[in-house]
Amino acid sequence: MPSEIKSEGEIEAVFSFDKVRINTRLFMSQLRKLFPPSELETLCKTHRINKATSQASKGGFRSKIEVEAPQGKFLEIVGERLDGEYYRISNVEIAMDIPCRHEFESMKQTDALIEIMTKRYTHAHFVYDAEEHPQQSTDRKAAYKEGKYGEKTGYWGGKGFRFKIYPRISKITGLPCSHLEWTIQGASNIKAITGIYTIKDMLKFDMEKWFQGKFDKFIEFKEIDHLIHGRFVQNMKRGMKEACGLLDGIKGKLENPELASRLFCMIERIYSAAGLKQFYKKEQKRIKRKKGNRTSWEERVSKLPDHKIQSFTRPIK
Repeated sequence: MPSEIKSEGEIEAVFSFDKVRINTRLFMSQLRKLFPPSELETLCKTHRINKATSQASKGGFRSKIEVEAPQGKFLEIVGERLDGEYYRISNVEIAMDIPCRHEFESMKQTDALIEIMTKRYTHAHFVYDAEEHPQQSTDRKAAYKEGKYGEKTGYWGGKGFRFKIYPRISKITGLPCSHLEWTIQGASNIKAITGIYTIKDMLKFDMEKWFQGKFDKFIEFKEIDHLIHGRFVQNMKRGMKEACGLLDGIKGKLENPELASRLFCMIERIYSAAGLKQFYKKEQKRIKRKKGNRTSWEERVSKLPDHKIQSFTRPIK
């Protein structure tokens, strides 16, 4: 079934297809006749029938169905009426909601997870903090109406296969929760990662098993090892007492490597192990593009191998 509730002691984890997009070669008028809004509106959170994107139209698609939190009956109806038609599932979001007692608890829990989560096999990581973008107040009001009340959203991975976490009102239970979500784009990508190719595949898909398997494979909990990282920042191994990079101008020259690392992270607004790894990968890209002479800091960072960057973090026991 497309949404399942599993109990672990007093905690109920809710699994669902959060969003699904289906591209078809039918005209929008044909699609709307097949799926009258009044028939489907009680079987999902929201659904829309629109023109296919310009990218999808290159593959011959004319229209698309976009649905949030579809129930099993919704998928059964769509699967039956599209049977024999050419369609492709081009976007799917598979979610787990961890219910909380109130909004503040879900924000606190989500912030704690964002600080310690990293995704294996990628350095791509971004934390969106609404407090840092006050000019987007209109977007925040719109998000709040949709049940998204938190300040922070954590992203890991690339566009084709991304993990995301943020606090919200669950579309399934109506309760505050920490919302964890895998977003997969592209029909071939979806098939390779989930095995889903048709709507029938969605109806028999075991979300909990799949979600837990991908979570165990890709997600790990880590923290910054400030001692190891601090030694690199200060270059303690070479006997240098002054800190590198942005710490050069600090009066008194920090002798304590852990303090040097914490101050460095504070200056660079690095709050997590994933954020630290992302910082060094971005620095390496910036340095590679730079023309002219490099500073000693840039020379050292440019030569950092992946395993060395990984050594700046450690698993949480």
